[in-house]
Amino acid sequence: MAKSKVNLTAKETIQPEAGKTIELTVKDRILFADFFPEKANLTDQWISKDIAAKIEIGVAERKELNLRVVQGPNQTARWAWDEKKAKIIKITFSQVEAQFLKDQVERINRSAIPGERGFTMDTAEVATKIKGM
Repeated sequence: MAKSKVNLTAKETIQPEAGKTIELTVKDRILFADFFPEKANLTDQWISKDIAAKIEIGVAERKELNLRVVQGPNQTARWAWDEKKAKIIKITFSQVEAQFLKDQVERINRSAIPGERGFTMDTAEVATKIKGM
């Protein structure tokens, strides 16, 4: 009997850890680009690429949302879409991806310079979701 318990435990430890799921809005998904490093090692770049693929707003979704760039205040460009058609989606990140994102939030937080670099109110909301994974 003890032997089967050991086998069961061994099988359980072989199973991959469950991923971390969060709910993201269209705006959250657009803002995710702010959490990717501009330059990084090869592993981090591949993790960023995998995350970007998961949160991507595809062509069909862009058309459905009427996602477009419009002129904002002070001649700045901003994203706009049909809010009535926007849906919150659940995205599951692997343990590695979730930890990478949490590390990026901490990196940005440590390097923040008031008035220059750091979080905007919008990216702070996304950062809070990431930290909660």
